[in-house]
Amino acid sequence: MRAGPDLERYPDGRWTTARIREYIGVKYGVWYDPDWLGTLLRRWGFSWQKAEKRPLERKIEQLDAWLEAELPALEKKDR
Repeated sequence: MRAGPDLERYPDGRWTTARIREYIGVKYGVWYDPDWLGTLLRRWGFSWQKAEKRPLERKIEQLDAWLEAELPALEKKDR
């Protein structure tokens, strides 16, 4: 599970309750109800997390330079 879900089947690379349920069911033959599995995961210390919507390789200097050069023109168009 630490490697994450199969990227060919789940290209977003996220574990969801349904995917964890399927993993446990196939591997151990135990099929939990999705709501109960969510309760178990919270009891075990897991929490719901939202993925960040930013690239990991973001370069702050390039972003600042773009904002200085392009943002004023975009604001003028918006008015």
